Amino acid sequence: MNETDFRETDMFNLDKFGQAALAMLGTLILTTTFVGAAIGPARAVETAPVVGHAEGHTDA
Repeated sequence: MNETDFRETDMFNLDKFGQAALAMLGTLILTTTFVGAAIGPARAVETAPVVGHAEGHTDA
């Protein structure tokens, strides 16, 4: 085998399986965190009472 040939000889390398599983777990955690961070402020605005626009309030 040539020293400059960096191709894998196996189709499925068990040595890197743990590394790939950890990367997928990290991706799932980060994605969940980002989606939660995006939904949180939207829900806060959705459920917050509107101040100054109560029934019977007039600006005149």
